[in-house]
Amino acid sequence: MTMLETLVAGIFSITNAFRIVAYIPQILRIAREPLAAHGVASSTWLMFFASHIATVAYAAIIVRDAAMAIVFLGNATACGLIVGLTIWRKQQGG
Repeated sequence: MTMLETLVAGIFSITNAFRIVAYIPQILRIAREPLAAHGVASSTWLMFFASHIATVAYAAIIVRDAAMAIVFLGNATACGLIVGLTIWRKQQGG
């Protein structure tokens, strides 16, 4: 791998790992505030979830990169939590 490829791979990995942490405030807000789910578009988060699952498969099967697959599985899990909590809260009248 060239220095540029290593740099790009590192930036890609770091930013996507930190993105998992960035989902936490959204998850906590929906979990704690019943009306917070009102402004959340489940369809958007479901698309993010599906995109991350596709990337997990791509990383595992095509690229054969377990670390990348794990990072995107974390992103998919966070998006899935947001979708699930949003649906739950909206069913409660939020």
